[in-house]
Amino acid sequence: MTLRIPLAKVRKKPNCKTHPFPFQIGFQTLEFIQSSIFFITLLDCISGDYFEQQTSLDKIKSSNE
Repeated sequence: MTLRIPLAKVRKKPNCKTHPFPFQIGFQTLEFIQSSIFFITLLDCISGDYFEQQTSLDKIKSSNE
């Protein structure tokens, strides 16, 4: 099974001499980096909120016993 992720749409002007493919790859890479940073930040916020709860440390201690 092959999963293909579509490249970003880039508008090319008629007198442009560069190929749009490097820009598409750059935009796609930027989207991947931004989404991974968002995911890591979200996990950090969620885990921080979890450990602020009173019963969370008790649950962790009881699961290790």
